[in-house]
Amino acid sequence: MGGVQQARGVIPLITTPAKYASALGAYHALLGKAGVALPQVLNRFEPLKSVRRIANAQEASVALDSPTKFAKKVYSMTKYHIDSTAKPLDGERHLYFIYHPDNDWYPQFCEMLDQKQLNRFCGVSDNLPALCFWMRFVRILLRETNRRRSLVVEDVFHIIIPAYWPIHFEGQIDFSDELYPLVIHGEVHQGKPQVKLNLPYAEDWILDNVENTYEEPWEITKAMGLGAKDPTVLGEIPTDADEAAIEEIHLSWRRNRSNGRRRR
Repeated sequence: MGGVQQARGVIPLITTPAKYASALGAYHALLGKAGVALPQVLNRFEPLKSVRRIANAQEASVALDSPTKFAKKVYSMTKYHIDSTAKPLDGERHLYFIYHPDNDWYPQFCEMLDQKQLNRFCGVSDNLPALCFWMRFVRILLRETNRRRSLVVEDVFHIIIPAYWPIHFEGQIDFSDELYPLVIHGEVHQGKPQVKLNLPYAEDWILDNVENTYEEPWEITKAMGLGAKDPTVLGEIPTDADEAAIEEIHLSWRRNRSNGRRRR
């Protein structure tokens, strides 16, 4: 697949556009530094997921029986959101990531990307914490690239969650400050959001067709110290992992300059 690149590391697979291939060394440097924390975060997140299929499974069955149809749906949905920010506000740039717990539609989706790339699409994963680590790295890469080119731009991240049956994360989650500004897009079926997240600290503006199921604990519960535990923060890594990635990014740039001079 000439248009996509698969990034393997300590965390589950991330499928990204091939334009990020030269940056994967820096991504693995970030993972290497954060490697002790990553398995703990992934294991802690695993029981938070509760996926409930729709009562009438006919639509889900069609999607599952035809990965090509679902891949086309995801491609069209992603293109729709990308096109909606084709003319952003001054100083903004919008970048898109996809999460879905199934991956049997990836081959067909990647074939579509090979035929026609989606501009500003940055990666897809069937593991939300893994996707958020990749987003953290892309944020670092963009920040360093903007500085190098003296660009003043605010990069807005978007997570698209396509759904042919309800996707519900019951446990409380939050997103690292480094991932913001961030918008999460879901879908509505029969007037109801198909994606439900438990986000105690999320502002309403970051959710598009996504239901926030968080409920404030009763005051007596808080007083007794029986309130909810701190949420799992996605995309949170040690500072030295960021620094390792930045060092590798600059090293790769120096190597590229050196190779360019030798070819002349």
